[in-house]
Amino acid sequence: MTCYKKEYYYLRDRYRECYHNHQEGGGEVKSSYRERSDTFDSYDEETQTITIQQPVVTKDHLQQYPFTITHVKIEATVENIDKDAFEHQPIRSVVFEPKTNCDIHLQAFRNCSELTDLYYHNRDTDILYLLNRSYPVYIKDGRYDGFEKYELVTSRHFNEIIFLDGTIKIEHQAFLHYRANNLVFPPSLCMIGEEAFDEHTLNVQIHRSTDYPENAFHKTATIKEYD
Repeated sequence: MTCYKKEYYYLRDRYRECYHNHQEGGGEVKSSYRERSDTFDSYDEETQTITIQQPVVTKDHLQQYPFTITHVKIEATVENIDKDAFEHQPIRSVVFEPKTNCDIHLQAFRNCSELTDLYYHNRDTDILYLLNRSYPVYIKDGRYDGFEKYELVTSRHFNEIIFLDGTIKIEHQAFLHYRANNLVFPPSLCMIGEEAFDEHTLNVQIHRSTDYPENAFHKTATIKEYD
């Protein structure tokens, strides 16, 4: 009788599956290896951090791994993060390497209840991606700026700001003096406060279930609600 034991590990930043064939009665142990050529991730067991390098991160990407992942690093080689790529995963933080220029689907991090903060600016497309449970009130005297902790903030004007699924509330005047041609909001967003976006805006995409007052956006904005 032969028993098969499957193990996972990394070698030269390339994920491999290792099969150990154990012969009953103390027979010779033979191992075979099969390389996953479509995967270029590396994992740090001590910090529970996975570093993703492959160009496209697809649906349920992390479910192929049999270990706990709480932190994610996105390398500059990543070009696209698809819908539901990290859905239902217990990740707490996502860090983007400098010079990363990837597109992120609105619902890439859907139902990631442990992820409470994400900031990423794609400089090629000038799109700002954000995720936070709640964006608080902006204090004009400068005691609070929602992005003061991010070293990458060099502008208050963007082509587009996309709030990723997981964002629930945006308080009044939360984005005072931040300008974007386009604003995109997720289905998870429950409410937007008064004058949350006071600067000139061309287009707003917002879910029909989101509660927002008439003055939440600048009067120039064209609002399109979706189901």
